[in-house]
Amino acid sequence: MAAIVLVAALNCICVLASSNYGATEVQPGRISACALLDDGNVKCWGGQTHTVLAQGDSTVRGDQPDEMGDFLPPIDLGTGRTATSLTTGPWEYSMCVVLDDGNAKCWGWNAYGQCGIGTNTDVGGVGFDGTSPVAMLGAGRTVQEVAGGWYHMCALLDGGSVKCWGYGGQTLGYGDTTNRGTNVNELGENLPEVDLGTGKVAKALYSGYGSICVILTDDSTKCWGKYQEVPYGDSVLRGTAPGEMGDNLPTVDFGTGRHATHISMGENIGCAVLDDGGVKCWADTGSNTAGKLGQDATGLAMGDSFPPINLGTGKAVQ
Repeated sequence: MAAIVLVAALNCICVLASSNYGATEVQPGRISACALLDDGNVKCWGGQTHTVLAQGDSTVRGDQPDEMGDFLPPIDLGTGRTATSLTTGPWEYSMCVVLDDGNAKCWGWNAYGQCGIGTNTDVGGVGFDGTSPVAMLGAGRTVQEVAGGWYHMCALLDGGSVKCWGYGGQTLGYGDTTNRGTNVNELGENLPEVDLGTGKVAKALYSGYGSICVILTDDSTKCWGKYQEVPYGDSVLRGTAPGEMGDNLPTVDFGTGRHATHISMGENIGCAVLDDGGVKCWADTGSNTAGKLGQDATGLAMGDSFPPINLGTGKAVQ
Protein backbone atom coordinates (compact mmCIF):
# COMPACT_ATOMS: atom_id res chain seq x y z
CA MET A 1 0.00 0.00 0.00
CA ALA A 2 1.42 3.39 -0.95
CA ALA A 3 2.34 5.91 1.70
CA ILE A 4 0.06 8.84 2.44
CA VAL A 5 1.62 12.25 3.03
CA LEU A 6 -0.22 15.14 4.67
CA VAL A 7 0.79 18.70 3.88
CA ALA A 8 -0.67 21.41 6.10
CA ALA A 9 -0.91 25.16 5.62
CA LEU A 10 -2.75 28.07 7.19
CA ASN A 11 -6.29 27.09 6.18
CA CYS A 12 -6.12 23.67 4.60
CA ILE A 13 -4.71 20.16 4.70
CA CYS A 14 -3.87 18.32 1.49
CA VAL A 15 -3.36 14.61 0.99
CA LEU A 16 -0.86 13.13 -1.43
CA ALA A 17 -1.73 9.47 -1.75
CA SER A 18 -0.44 6.80 -4.09
CA SER A 19 0.75 7.46 -7.61
CA ASN A 20 -2.56 6.01 -8.83
CA TYR A 21 -3.97 9.46 -8.17
CA GLY A 22 -1.44 11.05 -10.55
CA ALA A 23 0.07 13.60 -8.12
CA THR A 24 3.77 13.64 -7.28
CA GLU A 25 3.83 16.86 -5.25
CA VAL A 26 1.28 19.09 -3.56
CA GLN A 27 1.73 22.62 -2.23
CA PRO A 28 -0.90 24.49 -0.21
CA GLY A 29 -0.98 28.27 -0.16
CA ARG A 30 -3.01 30.66 1.95
CA ILE A 31 -6.40 29.97 0.36
CA SER A 32 -5.60 27.46 -2.38
CA ALA A 33 -3.56 24.41 -3.23
CA CYS A 34 -1.72 23.14 -6.30
CA ALA A 35 -0.66 19.66 -7.33
CA LEU A 36 2.12 18.62 -9.69
CA LEU A 37 0.87 15.63 -11.66
CA ASP A 38 2.98 12.75 -12.89
CA ASP A 39 2.63 14.00 -16.47
CA GLY A 40 4.16 17.37 -15.55
CA ASN A 41 0.89 19.29 -15.56
CA VAL A 42 -0.16 21.47 -12.63
CA LYS A 43 -3.70 21.83 -11.30
CA CYS A 44 -4.79 24.34 -8.66
CA TRP A 45 -8.02 24.74 -6.72
CA GLY A 46 -9.48 26.80 -3.88
CA GLY A 47 -9.93 30.55 -3.47
CA GLN A 48 -9.09 33.09 -6.13
CA THR A 49 -7.61 36.03 -4.26
CA HIS A 50 -4.96 37.60 -6.49
CA THR A 51 -5.92 35.12 -9.28
CA VAL A 52 -3.73 32.47 -7.67
CA LEU A 53 -5.37 29.61 -9.63
CA ALA A 54 -3.90 30.98 -12.89
CA GLN A 55 -6.86 30.21 -15.11
CA GLY A 56 -7.30 33.66 -16.62
CA ASP A 57 -10.39 34.37 -14.52
CA SER A 58 -11.53 34.95 -10.93
CA THR A 59 -13.56 31.75 -10.52
CA VAL A 60 -13.28 29.81 -7.26
CA ARG A 61 -12.80 26.09 -7.91
CA GLY A 62 -13.42 23.09 -5.68
CA ASP A 63 -16.51 24.13 -3.74
CA GLN A 64 -19.13 23.08 -6.30
CA PRO A 65 -19.99 19.86 -8.16
CA ASP A 66 -18.17 19.17 -11.43
CA GLU A 67 -15.23 21.45 -10.66
CA MET A 68 -12.60 18.88 -9.74
CA GLY A 69 -11.28 15.76 -11.44
CA ASP A 70 -11.43 15.94 -15.22
CA PHE A 71 -13.39 19.19 -14.90
CA LEU A 72 -10.38 20.96 -13.35
CA PRO A 73 -8.15 22.21 -16.18
CA PRO A 74 -4.37 22.22 -15.92
CA ILE A 75 -2.55 25.53 -15.93
CA ASP A 76 -1.26 26.66 -19.30
CA LEU A 77 2.51 26.63 -18.77
CA GLY A 78 3.35 27.16 -22.44
CA THR A 79 3.44 25.03 -25.58
CA GLY A 80 5.17 21.77 -24.81
CA ARG A 81 6.16 22.93 -21.32
CA THR A 82 5.78 20.83 -18.18
CA ALA A 83 6.71 21.44 -14.56
CA THR A 84 9.35 19.57 -12.57
CA SER A 85 8.58 21.12 -9.17
CA LEU A 86 6.39 23.75 -7.54
CA THR A 87 6.54 25.95 -4.48
CA THR A 88 4.60 28.50 -2.49
CA GLY A 89 4.80 30.11 0.89
CA PRO A 90 2.07 28.77 3.19
CA TRP A 91 1.03 32.38 3.92
CA GLU A 92 1.30 33.49 0.33
CA TYR A 93 -1.01 34.07 -2.62
CA SER A 94 1.84 33.32 -5.05
CA MET A 95 3.00 30.10 -6.72
CA CYS A 96 6.07 29.25 -8.78
CA VAL A 97 7.00 26.21 -10.84
CA VAL A 98 10.30 25.11 -12.28
CA LEU A 99 9.74 24.22 -15.93
CA ASP A 100 11.33 21.40 -17.86
CA ASP A 101 13.41 23.92 -19.85
CA GLY A 102 15.05 25.28 -16.68
CA ASN A 103 13.00 28.46 -16.37
CA ALA A 104 10.72 29.40 -13.50
CA LYS A 105 7.19 30.69 -14.00
CA CYS A 106 5.23 32.36 -11.19
CA TRP A 107 1.69 33.65 -10.77
CA GLY A 108 -0.64 35.13 -8.17
CA TRP A 109 0.02 38.09 -5.90
CA ASN A 110 2.79 40.26 -7.29
CA ALA A 111 2.71 43.49 -5.26
CA TYR A 112 6.38 43.18 -4.31
CA GLY A 113 7.49 41.64 -7.58
CA GLN A 114 7.25 38.05 -6.31
CA CYS A 115 6.63 36.79 -9.84
CA GLY A 116 9.96 38.16 -11.00
CA ILE A 117 8.73 39.72 -14.24
CA GLY A 118 9.36 43.40 -13.56
CA THR A 119 5.84 44.55 -12.64
CA ASN A 120 3.70 44.79 -9.50
CA THR A 121 0.55 43.59 -11.26
CA ASP A 122 -0.99 40.30 -10.19
CA VAL A 123 -0.44 37.41 -12.58
CA GLY A 124 -2.95 34.69 -13.49
CA GLY A 125 -6.07 36.64 -14.34
CA VAL A 126 -7.31 37.92 -17.68
CA GLY A 127 -4.57 37.58 -20.26
CA PHE A 128 -2.66 34.83 -18.50
CA ASP A 129 -1.70 31.98 -20.79
CA GLY A 130 1.30 29.97 -21.89
CA THR A 131 2.93 33.02 -23.43
CA SER A 132 3.13 34.81 -20.06
CA PRO A 133 6.75 35.64 -19.16
CA VAL A 134 9.04 33.54 -17.03
CA ALA A 135 10.98 34.90 -14.05
CA MET A 136 13.85 37.12 -15.21
CA LEU A 137 16.91 35.60 -13.52
CA GLY A 138 19.55 36.19 -16.17
CA ALA A 139 20.28 35.04 -19.69
CA GLY A 140 21.25 31.40 -19.88
CA ARG A 141 20.61 30.72 -16.20
CA THR A 142 18.98 27.42 -15.26
CA VAL A 143 16.71 27.07 -12.22
CA GLN A 144 17.17 24.00 -10.04
CA GLU A 145 14.74 24.85 -7.22
CA VAL A 146 12.46 27.68 -6.13
CA ALA A 147 11.49 28.33 -2.51
CA GLY A 148 8.85 30.86 -1.48
CA GLY A 149 7.74 32.44 1.77
CA TRP A 150 6.32 35.71 3.04
CA TYR A 151 6.20 37.96 -0.06
CA HIS A 152 9.47 36.62 -1.47
CA MET A 153 10.88 33.96 -3.76
CA CYS A 154 14.39 32.54 -4.03
CA ALA A 155 15.89 30.31 -6.71
CA LEU A 156 18.77 27.87 -6.62
CA LEU A 157 20.47 28.30 -9.98
CA ASP A 158 23.01 26.43 -12.04
CA GLY A 159 26.42 26.36 -10.38
CA GLY A 160 24.87 26.47 -6.90
CA SER A 161 24.23 30.21 -6.76
CA VAL A 162 21.09 31.74 -5.21
CA LYS A 163 19.03 34.74 -6.27
CA CYS A 164 16.10 36.18 -4.31
CA TRP A 165 13.42 38.71 -5.21
CA GLY A 166 10.25 40.28 -3.84
CA TYR A 167 9.86 41.91 -0.41
CA GLY A 168 13.24 43.02 0.93
CA GLY A 169 12.42 43.55 4.60
CA GLN A 170 13.80 40.24 5.87
CA THR A 171 14.78 37.54 3.45
CA LEU A 172 16.53 38.58 0.26
CA GLY A 173 20.02 38.46 1.78
CA TYR A 174 21.52 41.43 -0.07
CA GLY A 175 22.55 43.48 2.95
CA ASP A 176 19.67 45.93 2.61
CA THR A 177 15.87 46.09 2.84
CA THR A 178 15.22 46.99 -0.79
CA ASN A 179 12.33 45.32 -2.60
CA ARG A 180 13.36 43.76 -5.91
CA GLY A 181 11.25 42.57 -8.81
CA THR A 182 8.72 45.27 -9.70
CA ASN A 183 11.06 46.85 -12.28
CA VAL A 184 12.81 45.04 -15.10
CA ASN A 185 16.01 46.92 -14.23
CA GLU A 186 16.08 45.08 -10.89
CA LEU A 187 16.03 41.64 -12.47
CA GLY A 188 18.02 39.50 -14.88
CA GLU A 189 21.75 40.26 -14.81
CA ASN A 190 21.00 43.20 -12.48
CA LEU A 191 19.65 40.87 -9.79
CA PRO A 192 22.75 39.87 -7.81
CA GLU A 193 23.60 36.47 -6.47
CA VAL A 194 23.38 36.13 -2.70
CA ASP A 195 26.84 36.15 -1.12
CA LEU A 196 27.16 32.78 0.62
CA GLY A 197 30.86 33.16 1.39
CA THR A 198 34.18 32.52 -0.32
CA GLY A 199 33.97 29.31 -2.33
CA LYS A 200 30.57 28.41 -0.88
CA VAL A 201 28.13 26.70 -3.22
CA ALA A 202 24.52 25.73 -2.40
CA LYS A 203 22.96 22.36 -3.18
CA ALA A 204 19.56 22.74 -1.48
CA LEU A 205 17.29 25.69 -0.70
CA TYR A 206 14.58 26.10 1.94
CA SER A 207 12.27 28.97 2.89
CA GLY A 208 10.33 29.79 6.01
CA TYR A 209 7.81 32.51 6.71
CA GLY A 210 10.54 35.14 6.78
CA SER A 211 13.80 33.24 6.41
CA ILE A 212 15.97 31.28 3.99
CA CYS A 213 18.36 28.39 4.64
CA VAL A 214 20.76 26.72 2.22
CA ILE A 215 22.65 23.48 2.57
CA LEU A 216 26.03 23.91 0.93
CA THR A 217 28.06 21.37 -1.02
CA ASP A 218 30.35 20.95 2.00
CA ASP A 219 27.23 19.86 3.97
CA SER A 220 27.22 22.98 6.15
CA THR A 221 24.09 25.12 6.53
CA LYS A 222 23.69 28.89 6.41
CA CYS A 223 20.50 30.82 7.11
CA TRP A 224 19.34 34.43 7.01
CA GLY A 225 16.19 36.39 7.77
CA LYS A 226 13.98 36.31 10.88
CA TYR A 227 15.99 35.30 13.95
CA GLN A 228 12.96 33.41 15.28
CA GLU A 229 13.30 30.93 12.43
CA VAL A 230 17.08 30.56 12.01
CA PRO A 231 18.97 28.45 14.58
CA TYR A 232 21.84 30.69 15.62
CA GLY A 233 20.85 31.01 19.28
CA ASP A 234 20.51 34.80 19.29
CA SER A 235 18.10 37.58 18.35
CA VAL A 236 19.91 38.92 15.28
CA LEU A 237 18.13 39.60 12.00
CA ARG A 238 20.71 38.64 9.40
CA GLY A 239 20.93 39.69 5.77
CA THR A 240 19.38 43.17 5.86
CA ALA A 241 22.48 45.24 6.71
CA PRO A 242 25.98 45.47 5.23
CA GLY A 243 28.57 43.02 6.53
CA GLU A 244 26.08 40.31 7.58
CA MET A 245 26.38 37.93 4.62
CA GLY A 246 29.23 36.15 2.89
CA ASP A 247 32.05 34.99 5.15
CA ASN A 248 30.42 36.88 8.04
CA LEU A 249 27.34 34.68 7.90
CA PRO A 250 28.06 31.76 10.24
CA THR A 251 27.24 28.15 9.63
CA VAL A 252 24.66 26.48 11.86
CA ASP A 253 25.96 24.27 14.67
CA PHE A 254 23.90 21.08 14.65
CA GLY A 255 26.30 19.29 16.99
CA THR A 256 29.72 17.68 16.76
CA GLY A 257 30.03 15.82 13.46
CA ARG A 258 26.41 16.42 12.53
CA HIS A 259 24.94 18.16 9.48
CA ALA A 260 21.46 18.69 8.06
CA THR A 261 20.14 16.70 5.12
CA HIS A 262 16.73 18.38 4.98
CA ILE A 263 15.24 21.52 6.55
CA SER A 264 11.64 22.64 6.97
CA MET A 265 10.60 26.00 8.40
CA GLY A 266 7.32 27.64 9.30
CA GLU A 267 6.40 30.80 11.14
CA ASN A 268 8.90 31.19 14.00
CA ILE A 269 9.84 27.51 13.98
CA GLY A 270 12.14 25.22 12.05
CA CYS A 271 13.28 21.60 12.00
CA ALA A 272 16.23 19.77 10.46
CA VAL A 273 16.73 16.11 9.63
CA LEU A 274 20.33 15.24 10.46
CA ASP A 275 22.70 12.88 8.72
CA ASP A 276 22.32 10.28 11.50
CA GLY A 277 18.51 10.28 11.19
CA GLY A 278 17.96 12.51 14.19
CA VAL A 279 15.70 15.56 14.18
CA LYS A 280 16.29 18.90 15.86
CA CYS A 281 13.66 21.64 15.99
CA TRP A 282 13.98 25.22 17.16
CA ALA A 283 11.83 28.26 17.83
CA ASP A 284 12.20 31.68 19.36
CA THR A 285 12.17 31.92 23.16
CA GLY A 286 8.70 31.32 24.50
CA SER A 287 7.39 29.72 21.30
CA ASN A 288 7.48 26.09 22.42
CA THR A 289 3.74 26.15 22.99
CA ALA A 290 1.91 22.83 22.99
CA GLY A 291 5.23 20.98 22.85
CA LYS A 292 5.81 21.72 19.17
CA LEU A 293 9.58 21.29 19.56
CA GLY A 294 9.04 17.72 20.70
CA GLN A 295 10.78 18.30 24.03
CA ASP A 296 10.81 20.53 27.09
CA ALA A 297 13.02 23.25 25.63
CA THR A 298 12.88 26.87 24.57
CA GLY A 299 15.12 29.19 22.65
CA LEU A 300 17.24 28.81 19.58
CA ALA A 301 20.36 27.16 20.99
CA MET A 302 21.72 24.31 18.91
CA GLY A 303 25.00 22.40 19.08
CA ASP A 304 25.65 19.50 21.43
CA SER A 305 23.74 21.20 24.26
CA PHE A 306 20.49 20.95 22.33
CA PRO A 307 19.42 17.29 22.07
CA PRO A 308 17.53 15.76 19.14
CA ILE A 309 13.89 14.83 19.54
CA ASN A 310 13.26 11.43 21.10
CA LEU A 311 11.43 9.52 18.36
CA GLY A 312 11.65 6.17 20.11
CA THR A 313 14.30 3.49 20.55
CA GLY A 314 16.06 2.82 17.27
CA LYS A 315 13.81 5.23 15.36
CA ALA A 316 15.34 7.53 12.76
CA VAL A 317 14.06 9.80 10.00
CA GLN A 318 15.01 9.04 6.42
